[in-house]
Amino acid sequence: MKTTKKTQTLLRYISFTACWALLSACGKSSDSSSSSGGGSGTACVGVGSPALTLQVDGSTSNATWTTINANSTYVDQTANSVFNVRDNCPGGTDADFTFRLVNNGTGCLTEAGTAVTLNKAAPGSPSGVTTSFAIIDEPELPLAPGATTDFTVRLTSTSSCSLSDGVFGGPWNGYTTDRVQIVISTNDPTNPTYNANVDVWGQS
Repeated sequence: MKTTKKTQTLLRYISFTACWALLSACGKSSDSSSSSGGGSGTACVGVGSPALTLQVDGSTSNATWTTINANSTYVDQTANSVFNVRDNCPGGTDADFTFRLVNNGTGCLTEAGTAVTLNKAAPGSPSGVTTSFAIIDEPELPLAPGATTDFTVRLTSTSSCSLSDGVFGGPWNGYTTDRVQIVISTNDPTNPTYNANVDVWGQS
């Protein structure tokens, strides 16, 4: 009888230990899966080559994403252009512009060194105003196929809504202007260095 009770006790102990181990393992598996889902650290899945496109939210009236082709200069002189800081003056010395990277390919888009850098063109006819461009919100890479990521470029001027290059005559008559070159370095095989110029104009 004593042997039977000992056996039953031992069996209960073994069963309890096995169940506890199983529950602990399930809990760890659940925690691990939930922590790996989403976020910028998520592994990018894609087969093939990435294809980068640069876009800009260029209108003050609505969200209108316009493509800026590689090796091109983007000029929008319409009244609602965000780059018309003369007629759409933000009321301070800073003006922010939102750009978007789009991966239209089938492979993951990754950065090569620094993803986005800016080069400011030297003024042709200095207006006496000093300006600068800076990235204040970096894009998040890698970028899965079909995904997008935004970044913000800030223009800072020493004079509200006036820029550093005074151009006289032609379509820019009465405006000061600036040009920034956006350089995007990725693993896109077609455009590993995606260059695009953007013109901004302001008060005279």
